[in-house]
Amino acid sequence: TFKKMRKSNNKITIMGLLANCSTDEARMLLKKYNYPNAKNRQELELLLAKMYKEAEDKKQIEKDFAEIHPHKIF
Repeated sequence: TFKKMRKSNNKITIMGLLANCSTDEARMLLKKYNYPNAKNRQELELLLAKMYKEAEDKKQIEKDFAEIHPHKIF
């Protein structure tokens, strides 16, 4: 999946990384914040961005993103 991301788009966003490498956890975040489940990873990326944009407490969303980031232990 990461290779597919690199080929299709030279810029990797945090939302794209979460959608493609932490898919299940990202879907759970959508549910936590009362967003609909995504049909695919591309939609998941868009919904994560929308969730962040609309969030009242961006710091909490950022903490949630950090918790599911695939490189958090790196």
